[in-house]
Amino acid sequence: MEFDKNKMIGVRNTTDHYCGFEAKTSREKRDYVFKPAQVVPIPSEEIIFQWTDYNRLFCGFGGEQKPGYHAALYIEDADLRKQLGLETDTYEQEILDLNKVVSYFQRAPRVLDLKLDMANKFVTTYDKRLLQKAIDEGHITEHKTVVAAQEYLSKAALY
Repeated sequence: MEFDKNKMIGVRNTTDHYCGFEAKTSREKRDYVFKPAQVVPIPSEEIIFQWTDYNRLFCGFGGEQKPGYHAALYIEDADLRKQLGLETDTYEQEILDLNKVVSYFQRAPRVLDLKLDMANKFVTTYDKRLLQKAIDEGHITEHKTVVAAQEYLSKAALY
């Protein structure tokens, strides 16, 4: 499927901090800067270039197994996400939010499993701040779970 390279597509900052990148396809020098949770329209050509140039804001840290995992920028066009390989019929790009953090801890069967998996689940500074927020706001209440999460956070630098 071919895309109109000038089609403007919404890109959302999924984090609680500013982020941005330098445009590579524009004739004019330009930076795209995103406020927390802001959606910025960007030409599809630029998004495709940033993705193929492995911009971590789009690609995240999941590698080929989980493309877009822990990405700071979320492409709001489902067709373009599929074209780039961010989503397939069997895989949907995961964007972490407070509700997903809470449900993750509600589903986790054992503290040992949590300890082994937290380093894979909470990778970025934003992920770790979400985990801390879930604890601080009382969304995670089981004592063993809270202790395991706090141990992980004490070993993993938040900033």
